[in-house]
Parts: sequence; structure tokens; C-alpha cells
Amino acid sequence: MACVWGLLGASAIEAHQLHSAIGRVKNLPWKVQGELPLMPYLVALVLRLALGVGTAAAFGASGQAGGPVGVMAVGIAAPKVLEQLAGGKLAELEMLRAGRSVLAADQPEPGAEPRQAVPPDSVQSLQSDADSTRIPESVPDQRPGPGPAPAEGVGDG
Repeated sequence: MACVWGLLGASAIEAHQLHSAIGRVKNLPWKVQGELPLMPYLVALVLRLALGVGTAAAFGASGQAGGPVGVMAVGIAAPKVLEQLAGGKLAELEMLRAGRSVLAADQPEPGAEPRQAVPPDSVQSLQSDADSTRIPESVPDQRPGPGPAPAEGVGDG
């Protein structure tokens, strides 16, 4: 059942995004010049739905998402959930890859210093983070201790 709820969640967010795109361009987006054509849109749709189903199935099977609403929410948020599980490094690694492809295409003039899109220390940091398996650190309890809670609005003004 988790797969069904995940598919429903992923479908709901896709329907919302399509509705927004139709409102923005006042037509089906793939029929408007400059928007994503139909075939790439369909491929992205299938991938997004599969991502929602797979993530919801994993969370449902592990008990990490309780009940239909929780599993549906995981289906809706699947790309962000996976980005968080990867330590937020997915976007940085994509930028790194894009920077390397730009550097490879950009041939400097003879005798000129080559330009770098990403500083070398950032590249090393990203590579070491991507290559190592990271164990999440525990977060200390930051709840206030015993004693009176500060009154709201005190000192405002």
C-alpha cells in the first residue's frame, strides 16, 4: 500500500506543477516555444513518479513514515528527501561536474593561466565528502532546562 500512497503523492505534486505551468503560459507547456517539449516532459514525469514510489516504499517498509498520509508526504517530497539523505551534496556535485565540463571546453590561450570554476580546496572538500561514507552526528538536546519560560513580547517594542 505504501507504493500506492507514494504514487498518489508524487502524482499530486506533478499535477500541481502542471497546473501552475498551464496558468503561467496559458497553454499546455510543451506546445509553447521555449518550454520543455513533450517527450522530455514525459520522461521527467515517469522518473519523478518512480522516485516517489520507490522512496515511499522504502520509508513505508522501514516504518519511518507512519500511515497513508506520512507515506504520501514522502512521495510528494521524494527529491528533497533523497537530497537530504545524501547530505545535501547532490547539488554541489552537479555544480562541480558542470564546472569541470566548462573547464574542459574552455581552452586558455598559450602562456595564460587556466581559469578554475571551483576553487581547488572546494573541489577537494567535495570529493572527500562524496567518496567517504558519512555517519550522522547526534544532535545535543537543546530544549530549555527547568525554570520559568520567558514571557512572549517581553522586551519588544
